[in-house]
Amino acid sequence: MRRWIENAFRLGIKEFASLSRDVVMVVLIAYVFTFAVYSEATAMRTDVNDAKVAVIDGDRSTLSGRIKDALRPPYFRPAVETDRSSLDGLMDKGAFTFVLDIPHGLEADFLAGRNPAIQVNVDATSISQAGVGTAYIQEIVARETTSFLKQAPAETLAPVNAVIRAMFNPNLEAISFTASMGVINNVTILAIILVGAAVMREREHGTIEHLLVMP
Repeated sequence: MRRWIENAFRLGIKEFASLSRDVVMVVLIAYVFTFAVYSEATAMRTDVNDAKVAVIDGDRSTLSGRIKDALRPPYFRPAVETDRSSLDGLMDKGAFTFVLDIPHGLEADFLAGRNPAIQVNVDATSISQAGVGTAYIQEIVARETTSFLKQAPAETLAPVNAVIRAMFNPNLEAISFTASMGVINNVTILAIILVGAAVMREREHGTIEHLLVMP
């Protein structure tokens, strides 16, 4: 057993020495663990980040102000107020990804027990952010209206409340998960490439038969 460990150690030292002379392979290893991981993590964003949003505030009430102020970074840029007449032009130009149309009398309708609606106009060409961002906005509007009406959130009415704590990436940002997956994928690919390169080097040097009969 000890002899096998010594052989494996010496073979490892030999492979590192051979690898240090293979400039192309060293550059490839440096690339896949730096730029490749970064580009993969930043290119595929599945969450909403820095989305442009505008608000048509037809109510000018405390509730509409709270909804507008709740659209904050890093998910959204500070909300820009606009008017309904320029809505179509702004959406056609792609100036905003989301435009919230808050109707007149929103706060009064909520206080009266009615169910008013807020229109959310979405630029569907921003595919990566359109669907997820709409869900974010719905959650923000629901949270602010519930807080404004001083009603207990639905989860507190349940007999058991689930509390989820994330030890890795507490903010659950997609870039961190994608980067970790990129590292694992690159390790798998490199394992195959390095083994193939090592076998080819042994064959070129005429030592592969000696390597295959070693314990």
